[in-house]
Amino acid sequence: MLSCEEVGDRSSAWLDDELGWWEGKLLRFHLKRCAMCQGVYDQYRAMQQNLAELAEGGVALDPDV
Repeated sequence: MLSCEEVGDRSSAWLDDELGWWEGKLLRFHLKRCAMCQGVYDQYRAMQQNLAELAEGGVALDPDV
């Protein structure tokens, strides 16, 4: 099983479909049992969705911010 630190390190990669099948399964297993990590993952997911919506709306993101 993954530790909370490992889940934090991999959450962004999972959202970007950069994890293999087994690593994704271990991450999901941990998230089902750890409310704190689930909350962090939910924040990553919301941030990714917000950025995608900004990009779809033609908003230019300033890389220096």
